[in-house]
Amino acid sequence: MTPTAASAEVKRRAATLGFAATGVATLDRNPHAAELDRWLAAGHAGTMTYLHRQAEKRKDPRRIMPGARVAVVTLMNYFHGSADLTPTPCPPLRVAERGNEEARPRVAQYA
Repeated sequence: MTPTAASAEVKRRAATLGFAATGVATLDRNPHAAELDRWLAAGHAGTMTYLHRQAEKRKDPRRIMPGARVAVVTLMNYFHGSADLTPTPCPPLRVAERGNEEARPRVAQYA
């Protein structure tokens, strides 16, 4: 199977599992790595110290999972049609946890 055909199949399968969008990205070294270094050195990360800790992985995503050649990125729509758009307090971490709870069964089906 060609890389293009494999990418199309991955996207097709993800769509059947309910993902709103799917992308396949190569894990090449980021061509903007030097710009990230300058941005961090200029202090633009502020209190987001994790950006410094993860800088090498952001510059070369192959460091995250050695041997991996591509990453499959999926998008889920968490809007379930409620007409009430009144903001409600929900800590961002809880939103992420809820998203992970919804995505986990779909990812397990895909794997």
